[in-house]
Amino acid sequence: MLMDVTLRSDDIKGIRQAGARFGADLVVIIDGIAAVDRYNNYLAWLYPTLIGAYLVPGTESDVLVMATAHLLAVRSDWHTPIQTTEGQSKVTGAAAFLEDNTPLHEAKRLAIQTLGKQITELLRLLK
Repeated sequence: MLMDVTLRSDDIKGIRQAGARFGADLVVIIDGIAAVDRYNNYLAWLYPTLIGAYLVPGTESDVLVMATAHLLAVRSDWHTPIQTTEGQSKVTGAAAFLEDNTPLHEAKRLAIQTLGKQITELLRLLK
């Protein structure tokens, strides 16, 4: 795995050179973006009570992650974009304890898993 700290996605020549350095035939570039939408549901009217903010599941967090991949051949100019995929996750909980990291990681996992299936299918068709 090549880390994005060392390479930029717009430096195709550098990515191909790094892939060749590691002995890869193909390089997959995954790019994505995430959005978190937090809102109160019908139970939020209990939040003004001090205990309500800690016990009542009145806040919902919806996460959407969109990811796209590009498959590049290291030793030629061949490349192909792969369809954009998305992963969604939702969590409900009390406002005081609800964190967005868990649904964010779940949505990211789902998007990358879907991309993996599409890449596998594309490589199967290229055989």
